[in-house]
Amino acid sequence: MSGLRASMTLIGALALCLPCHAGGVRRLGLNTSATHASIVEALAAAAPGDLLIVTQGSYPGFTVDAKDVSIIAAPGHAVSITGPVVIRNTTSQNVVIVGLQVAANTWGDLLVVTNSAGHVRLQDCSFICTGLGINLQTAAKFDHAERVTLVRCAFRGMDGIDWTDGYAGGAGMKALFSKISLFDCDLRGGDGGDWIPPSGGWYCSGGMGGAGLETRDSELFLSGCSLSGGAGGYAHPSCDIGPGWQGYALDVPYNATAAVSLLDCSLSAPQWSNIYSGPTLLPGSSRHFQVALVGTDLGPLPSQVDGVAGDGIYLRSSEQFAYAFAPPVIGPLLVPLPAFQARAPLLTLGTGPGLLRIPQPPLPVNELLRKRGHQCAHVASAATYLGPVEHAFVINQGGLPDCDGDGVQDDLATMLGWAPDANHNLVPDGCPGG
Repeated sequence: MSGLRASMTLIGALALCLPCHAGGVRRLGLNTSATHASIVEALAAAAPGDLLIVTQGSYPGFTVDAKDVSIIAAPGHAVSITGPVVIRNTTSQNVVIVGLQVAANTWGDLLVVTNSAGHVRLQDCSFICTGLGINLQTAAKFDHAERVTLVRCAFRGMDGIDWTDGYAGGAGMKALFSKISLFDCDLRGGDGGDWIPPSGGWYCSGGMGGAGLETRDSELFLSGCSLSGGAGGYAHPSCDIGPGWQGYALDVPYNATAAVSLLDCSLSAPQWSNIYSGPTLLPGSSRHFQVALVGTDLGPLPSQVDGVAGDGIYLRSSEQFAYAFAPPVIGPLLVPLPAFQARAPLLTLGTGPGLLRIPQPPLPVNELLRKRGHQCAHVASAATYLGPVEHAFVINQGGLPDCDGDGVQDDLATMLGWAPDANHNLVPDGCPGG
């Protein structure tokens, strides 16, 4: 994925490694836990703030409707989703989704976020349209979504069907009346369909490629992202219209407006249409940050930060979704330097990535889980840049029963694959009820 540093893959070694086992979903609440066969079933039972940990396997699509919930792939597990994902009607609710690989041939859009006033955060996900379409299916559509942050995600629109006039490809992402920040994401439009016989008249052209990003009446910030339009379809050699046009990397339709700011992004040609005045190109380089997804309250969370040599790194952590230094649409724009001059940085970057170990305060005995957000500020010589928003889930290792007395609590040990659990009931094999 363009925009990602190769060194960022090292964070996988920092995360908790889990073995592959039968699929299923572990639901953790403030002081409850349960096992479910599917994401749909787990969502139906979820209380506000619950965490759904999805283990290895393939699952149908799902809808998050007015729910405050987090859905993550267990670290080290390949989790595929075979149908559309819909997030809607969130007012004060917040949604976090991490590590899901969504690929499907659908007549609609693959990811839909609509009527959303709460925070929606997606990390390390992919949304890839498969097959061929005639409805300009997009990999992701955001419609009246006010607080969206996307980190290290990939989007690929559907290819158009081959026909006597090839159908156009779908956009990688479409943003309508929304506010979105994107960090290290890859957006690609689907290819236009090819001409196929019979020919004649106007029926001879190839379809236009889809846009990498199509937007209207929205505010977007992109850092370290790659945008590319899909290829145009093949046309009959004698066709007056010719082959389909290459899709725009960034498309703002006629009579639409959009405020798009780009920091250190790459755009394929044609970058945007001549009816659009173009985005705001911000000076400087993108910054990168990644935190281990799951940890316990008995030890610090490992993380990796990457930027420019000489950056002074400051960290902010919070259990509130509004913890970020700036609103989501602003992302890591320049921040006044004096805000950080009163204290020394946690780390000064050298020529490569730096490692941070983020302390985690102990959780109360009766509290099983907390969700915490983290964001780094990079203080450079002339300005301060903000890195991406990262979420991590901290589990209370001392708050669960330990039937075998090995110091690792039963629910935590089985959920993370540290103890065998053939019955998938969160009780280690060999213990009463296991």
